[in-house]
Amino acid sequence: MFCRKCGKELEDNWNTCPYCGETVGNVELEKEGNINKSHGKSKLWIGVGVAAVVMTAVTIGVVIGKIGTFTKNGQQTVKENSVENSEKSKEKKRKEVKDFSSQDFETIIGNSISELEEIGLKKADGKEEYTGLNGNLQVTCQGEMIQSISIEGEETTTPSFHKARLGMSKEEVKNNLAEAYPEQEEAEGMLKFLNLEKKSSVECSFSEDKLNKIYYRVLSEEEVASYQQAKEEKLRAEFIFPDSDKKYLSEDEVRAKTVEDLMVGRNEIFARHGYMFEDANLKSHFESTSWYQGTVPSSEFNSEQVFNEFEKKNVELIKKVEDEINGEAAREAERQAAINEGYNHIVGNSYNYRGWQLVIEFQTSDTVRICYGGEILDDYFNYSITARYEENKDAMSWLKYITINGVEYYLRCFTDGSINLSGAGEFDGWYDKI
Repeated sequence: MFCRKCGKELEDNWNTCPYCGETVGNVELEKEGNINKSHGKSKLWIGVGVAAVVMTAVTIGVVIGKIGTFTKNGQQTVKENSVENSEKSKEKKRKEVKDFSSQDFETIIGNSISELEEIGLKKADGKEEYTGLNGNLQVTCQGEMIQSISIEGEETTTPSFHKARLGMSKEEVKNNLAEAYPEQEEAEGMLKFLNLEKKSSVECSFSEDKLNKIYYRVLSEEEVASYQQAKEEKLRAEFIFPDSDKKYLSEDEVRAKTVEDLMVGRNEIFARHGYMFEDANLKSHFESTSWYQGTVPSSEFNSEQVFNEFEKKNVELIKKVEDEINGEAAREAERQAAINEGYNHIVGNSYNYRGWQLVIEFQTSDTVRICYGGEILDDYFNYSITARYEENKDAMSWLKYITINGVEYYLRCFTDGSINLSGAGEFDGWYDKI
């Protein structure tokens, strides 16, 4: 220890300083004072140490912050990029809410309804409905299932539906939707596309031939059944014999058809199997139906291989009846030709009975005037011409008969203009044309 007065170093057991006589006093107390001073210094250093630690931590934080903020070459850091990306994400989300032009809304069908809000639609309060573009987009749901989608409004911001977009023409809409929704109905200003297997309907409304609204909805079971029935009825109406591939036709139902229908009905059995028709009328007819697809050239078609037993027998029956009717039609045509030949020969002409002053004047196709002894009398009679297929000179031919005033005569017309009436009436005989 040291003297407090002169500062000399003292021994621990000295009570008085030998250099200046100063009483040293309570050595223990002095020691304690030294110790207290030492404690004070320790506290000071501890405080300085704590401050240093704090300053070091702050410095490290600043350095870390700078490291997170800048790279060695001064470019933007991950932290700034993260903030910027977050802002861009928010900006993108805001843009998506205002513009759905890049979205095809058919793709949201079958997805979770939670995704509707993710793409920018808003849920209506208390309703299972999501909207966007100030109500121009509407999506209704039932549970987790989307039930309908309505799209209208500005062409530049609205979404498409299976590539159909507002502003398109009818032809463009058909090209985009027809394959996925094969059933179609058309009305004034509207096209409806149906996919009965998927129970889906897409109604497209047009203004001045431009698409201005798309409305998709899920069909109920009852609606699907109704459409299926209407489809089947429409399909059956395109056939003469709708079930000719499933049952044997009766002769009565075959004979109930016209000869023209029989030809089509027989060929529709071929058409079902893709027969390619060379006859222009048949080709045009079948190509106008909804079911025909010509795929097999006539030269390669083998009915024995492709027809079932119903079809084979029905083709035979139809052809048999067809030939009979065609034969009868041909006979009727020949009969009518013979009758017409008789009328053409006599109408408008007058004939003089040979050796007698009797004149017959065929004024029209049903009126004849009779004159006796050169006198013009007002004797008018009705007449008509018929024809029968009978034997004539050992050969069958169409013979003409004329009935005058109720009496029938066998009529023969000759190339020199003369005629012969043969019968039991007063006009029996030979006549020369005047």
